[in-house]
Amino acid sequence: MGLAALFLFTSCVSTELNSSKSAAKRLKIGWGKRSIAMEGPVPITGQFYLRVSHGSFTPVEASALVLEDSGDAVIFVSCDVVSVQKDVYNLVREFLRKEIPGFPVEKLIINATHTHAGPGTGNVSLSYPNKVKIIPSEKVQRFVARQIAEADKEAWNNRAEGSIAYGYGFATTGHSRRTIYLKDMGKTFKATSGTTVNGFGKMYGDTADAAFASYEAGTDTFINLLYTFDSKDRLSGAIINVPCPSQTNEDAWVLHASFWHNVREKLTAKYGAVGVIAQSAAAGDLSPRQLHYNQAEKRRYMLKYREKIASYLKNPMAHPAVGKECKREVSPDCREVIELMRAEDIANRIVAAFDEVLSWAGKEKFSAPGIRHNVHTLLLARKSLPESIVEEEKRKHAASMKEKFMLKGDRWEMLRHNSRLNSRRRRMKSVGLRYEAQKKSPTLATDIHVVRIGNIAFATNRFELYMDYQHRIQARSPFEQTFIVQLTADAGGCGSYLATARGERNKGYSATAYSNQVSSTGGQQLVDATVQALKEVKKVPFRKNPAVLGVPRVKGDPAESDWERAAVLNRFCLADGSALSESSAEIRLLQSGEKLYLKVTCPAGKNVKKLILPSAGTPKRDGAVWQFESIEFFLAKGKEAYQFILSPEDCLMDRVISPFYRGSAVGWNCKNLQWGAKAADSGWSGFITIPLKELSFKEKGNNAQYRFNAYRTHYYVDKNGQVKKFATSYLAPEGIFSNISRFGTLNFAK
Repeated sequence: MGLAALFLFTSCVSTELNSSKSAAKRLKIGWGKRSIAMEGPVPITGQFYLRVSHGSFTPVEASALVLEDSGDAVIFVSCDVVSVQKDVYNLVREFLRKEIPGFPVEKLIINATHTHAGPGTGNVSLSYPNKVKIIPSEKVQRFVARQIAEADKEAWNNRAEGSIAYGYGFATTGHSRRTIYLKDMGKTFKATSGTTVNGFGKMYGDTADAAFASYEAGTDTFINLLYTFDSKDRLSGAIINVPCPSQTNEDAWVLHASFWHNVREKLTAKYGAVGVIAQSAAAGDLSPRQLHYNQAEKRRYMLKYREKIASYLKNPMAHPAVGKECKREVSPDCREVIELMRAEDIANRIVAAFDEVLSWAGKEKFSAPGIRHNVHTLLLARKSLPESIVEEEKRKHAASMKEKFMLKGDRWEMLRHNSRLNSRRRRMKSVGLRYEAQKKSPTLATDIHVVRIGNIAFATNRFELYMDYQHRIQARSPFEQTFIVQLTADAGGCGSYLATARGERNKGYSATAYSNQVSSTGGQQLVDATVQALKEVKKVPFRKNPAVLGVPRVKGDPAESDWERAAVLNRFCLADGSALSESSAEIRLLQSGEKLYLKVTCPAGKNVKKLILPSAGTPKRDGAVWQFESIEFFLAKGKEAYQFILSPEDCLMDRVISPFYRGSAVGWNCKNLQWGAKAADSGWSGFITIPLKELSFKEKGNNAQYRFNAYRTHYYVDKNGQVKKFATSYLAPEGIFSNISRFGTLNFAK
């Protein structure tokens, strides 16, 4: 697949980078935080068996940071969970849309820290015998989503002028967890149905084996940091980006944030109540655990943290009281203690790097760095599954269905055994489901965010991304520093491991059919598309249309000849203003003093096979027409705006965006509104007639002057059968589409 085919949909909303002296571009910063520790028996995910919370050992949190200037914004959120499932992500966006008018939900980036002891955000299956009380997934999801939304709202409402600084340092946090052997170890390390298939590689393999050759990847010691300061130059928080998932104590039966809790605790003690966005850079093949220096590591912790260990042994974390597999003896050198001290050691290194970088990076602060935030939907090559593997998994699945669930005995053993068997069955079945999906489409759609903040950039992905991909992106990036953020929420689904070609050859957990939705070919497509997006967001020039237009007056409804002297909106550009759209649009405007008349023409474009039009079941009014080929027009005065979205097949949505309107925004309907539209092979055309007196602007002013902007969503299938979707605009919004501050002005001639 060529690179051009990777970009399915680009929602580019950006801002021109002016000098730091521009007051209009001054940066606003807001922080928010909420606990996501739900009381009661919360499901804990991250292993092949289900665990249930026995309380909180540390706080688990959602932290939010808003960075906004007058042109664009980004809202970073980090969550102490193993992954942010799409149901939670979509709920957060739904809450924010309803509760904060104008909140830019498309600018929201939520990442998981990948702690294996956070509340489970997915749909936890309980379709097996179980005697343990567990809070239903739907309640947990709604609680976590609500808390994330509240953190976002707090950050949004706390926005105030401030500045940032940035830099990088060194802190060893993650180590390669994939061991490579001199020979194929598939028979020595036997495969587990539904879990893994080993070859020359194995995750967490035995390094004392005579055939041990090396680790598959190295160790990335970089730590990227962005600091925030308030208007008095006081440190208010930081983004800390390290190539390591926070999965110490990954089999805990309590809520536990891993080393990020230790980091937050130490920074708070040193700097006060500062916010922390905890990001995992690409680390799909890394973990906090080193594998060949185990005895030396134990000795280090026994001597270095003697007092902490003694304190912990007096009050260890809770776990099931019975059950031979769950019960554990706690001793100074047991795995549980070693992992806790490992978290402490990693946190000390992170904080030391934090202090070192701040000492020099803090000398150069930016109060107006400029923000550009683009979102791209990519189509990545799926992991191709041969029919032979699918048939083998069907046989294994059939065999697993003969294995018995525990029906009696210790309830914790029953939960562990039955949930593990259920997990294996589901993973084997998923191979067949993915095989059917690849027959329908060889690609998987996924979103990436690319955010420029001055001379640094952030690039996201939803995967547990192998480290090599990060280095490929960073090496080719045009920015001084590029923060790669893995495990970010995606409306289309949660990410799996994305292995390199080397990993695919070596096999082992994280690099087989059970673990990979996307192939290494898709991984390189992700790299190339991300680099291309970084280069695009680096571009500064903007093309601007006239922002002030006079609208000619007619007496009564216009005749056909009147449209020749109408005001014209055309030369639509990509929504970041950087270039003309290949498929533009035209809106002609006339007014009678009482009504505003819009005549719409939307050419299909040169490479269009067919437009994607509203389905037969779409309502003629207030349906989700923006999801199809459509044109949008905003008319505003003061803080109020009215939005009209017209789509072929005579479908229209109208709504009000106003701090004065208390009803449902979409529930508002303009009385006596007239519209129509029809499609043809060459494109489509339509009209809207707006009775101005029905808009009821609360804010008074010149009745012959209004603010405006227009957008086209060009949605079609090209002649190669690829689905394409582009957002285009008359004036670059430099923010959300309803950003009135970027609207132009219509003057009504008398």
